[in-house]
Formats: sequence, C-alpha cells, structure tokens
Amino acid sequence: MSLGAIRQIALRFRNRFRSKALILLYHRTSEVETDPQLLSVTPKHFSDHLAHLVKRYSVMSLDELVCARLARRDIPDRTIAVTFDDGYADNLTEAMPLLERFNVPATVFVAGLAFDDQPFWWDELESIFLRPSTLPSAFNLRVGSVDCRRELNSAAQYREAEFARYRNWDVLNPDAPTPRHALYRDLCVMLKQASPSQRSAAMRTIREWSGRSNTRYRGHRRLTAREIKDLASGYVVRVGAHTVSHAALATLSLQEQRKEIFDSRDDLEKILGEAPKSFAYPFGCKTDYSSDTVSLVRSAGFELACSNYPGIVTAGVDKYQLPRMIVRNWSQDIFATKVNSWFEEGV
Repeated sequence: MSLGAIRQIALRFRNRFRSKALILLYHRTSEVETDPQLLSVTPKHFSDHLAHLVKRYSVMSLDELVCARLARRDIPDRTIAVTFDDGYADNLTEAMPLLERFNVPATVFVAGLAFDDQPFWWDELESIFLRPSTLPSAFNLRVGSVDCRRELNSAAQYREAEFARYRNWDVLNPDAPTPRHALYRDLCVMLKQASPSQRSAAMRTIREWSGRSNTRYRGHRRLTAREIKDLASGYVVRVGAHTVSHAALATLSLQEQRKEIFDSRDDLEKILGEAPKSFAYPFGCKTDYSSDTVSLVRSAGFELACSNYPGIVTAGVDKYQLPRMIVRNWSQDIFATKVNSWFEEGV
C-alpha cells in the first residue's frame, strides 16, 4: 500500500472520530409583538440563518446524522441538523417554505395537545398578564401544596403604552418591570412543576379570575391535525413526538410518564399513518427527565430522542440523549459567531 493511501486511511479514521456535529433547536418562526420566553425567530432571521448554514456547513437530517454517528461513518466536519420543538402553526406557514427554498431538512417535534384549539399554557399566561387589560388586583392560586398570593395594585390596569414600553422584556431578565411580569414568571415556574391535571385546573382558575372568556391569541396558534399531516407530506420535514401535554416528565410518576410518551406516539401515528421515529423531552434539561424516562422512550419504539442542553454530537453519542443548541432571534452575524464559537469551543 502506498504512503498516500495510508495517509488517506489515517485521515478518514481521524475525521471519523474528530469531526464535530451540532443539532440546532428552534421553536417558532414568526413576527411577534412580545416574546417573553424567547421562542420566536423572525422569518427574515431564519432565512439568514439557513443561507449561512448552506454556505458554510454541511447540513443533514437528524436521522441521517445520528445513524452516521452511531455507525461511526465518516461525516463532514462541522455538520449541522435542524430541529423545532412544540408544533406551532408557523412551522408550516413560515418555516417550511424557507426550509424548502434552501433544501434544508428539519425535524419538528409536536406536542400532542396541538391537536386541539388550546394554546400552550405559557402563551395563555402571556395573553392574560402581559397584554393590555384590566385584571382584579388580588390574585390567589393554590397548585398542589403551593400557594401563590399577589397584589397587582396599580398594575391591575395595563395600558397600551405600558405594553409598548415593556414588550421586549423576557424571563431571563432578572428584573420584573411590573407586578404582572413578576407574577407571570412565578406562575411559569409553578406550572412547569405541576402535573397535567393540576396545571389544567390552575389555568381554569386563572381564566375565571381574569374574567376573560377568550384567552387565545392568533399569534399563538398551534398546528392542527391536518397541518401536521401537511407538514410531514413535504420532502424536507419529518415529524417527531413531544408528549401529550408538554409535561416536565421527571415530575410525573412512571405510569403518567408512560402515558405521555406512548399516547403522543399513538396520536401522531393516527395522523401520519406511521409511528414517529424520534422524540424530544419537553423542556429537555437533565433535571426535566430521568433514566427511567429514557427507558420508557426506548421501550415505546423511538429510535432517538433529543434533550435541551448544549453539546457536540460525537461518535458513539447516546442516541436517547442528544444534546442541542438553542437558537434565539439573532441576526446573521450574531448567529454566525455563535455557531462558529460552539464548534471552536466544543461547547
């Protein structure tokens, strides 16, 4: 064997184990008036992100990336896969056309309750507390063994001018500009830790307290069953499961976790005609699920599962705990810098 051939084999062997890959996590692609959870990327920025990815990186589907990694096959260095969580309607109306334009594959993880007309609870809280309205001053809610009592005082009335002033506030900001914002953040923490039944009861109480019969906001619309099927019928998007109620699985009993995982699989199978192959843990931090959760996901027949903590996808990665990098509403320059730093620093 020639020296050149030996070097080529050595290079392939090195790249197989040293090449780096990332999985990006998006949620929404939409122009929104306020985004306290930092979930939305504008269509303009998303288009810029995709343009940068196809120009500077190798992009492949999540399934292909994981299969290549587990088989220890060669992949180009700095390979990227794109994913979306939750199942907002703009994944179909805004993101999918851009994915098709740039020929970028993506996996969209859909939470089961997207099949009905109810918004996600955090979006409903936003509609109630962070949009102009008049609310009762005294707030009192009990969730499980936890009481939440607040006085909104002058913030009971929230005007358009105040909404405009504070519309860019988000939950990562340590300061709360009004008692409404402080209460919104506290409720988000409480309800994340609640069981699905506790959360549903709490939201009913909050709706009644607010005096609003309709807490839906058109910008929060979720995918319908028909739209989920349309999303999966294209050539760039694959649909994965994301539980029934977007519950933090570690807070539930094993029986409750099993129902969330298996029912989300079955619901999507009824719509798509085949069982989804991939799963994403709601919230997805290491404290939001357990080793028992991982075992349940595996027993449900899923071939891979995504988490939500940073990391490089290396050879031999645990396919049931895939790290992802969350993407915010960044300009192309900031996005380019972020992605490059993730690769350079190894996260």
